[in-house]
Amino acid sequence: KKKKKKKEKDPDVQERVIGFPDGKEGCELFVGEKATAYELRDKGEATGEVRVVLGKITTDVATDQYEKTGYGPIDDLEWDEKAALGALLCNLAADEGVNVLNKLVPPFPAGEAVTETRPKSAEAIRILQELDGEV
Repeated sequence: KKKKKKKEKDPDVQERVIGFPDGKEGCELFVGEKATAYELRDKGEATGEVRVVLGKITTDVATDQYEKTGYGPIDDLEWDEKAALGALLCNLAADEGVNVLNKLVPPFPAGEAVTETRPKSAEAIRILQELDGEV
């Protein structure tokens, strides 16, 4: 069993934990227009799963599924990364339906470095340099 590193509590983060009818708890990660994402907990301990609630439909997304997005496991993420993962899952559920959450695909081809997929046009490179603070 892998020893979990103890994370410092972020003083800027106000955790909002709710109880679900199945006895699990959820710590709110992201609240979207149509869907909300929670870090699932059982007796106060993170389970590693993310629960997405879209209307009355509740979907639990396992670590091996959401890791395909490039985020994970959730226990190792900082709060802003957790919120980004929650936003991504909520928006996918809202745009494509909850069934997509258990059929996630990586955003880049397997084994390909992300830097290899960067834009090659002069205009795109100039914009990226501006965003990176190189201009």
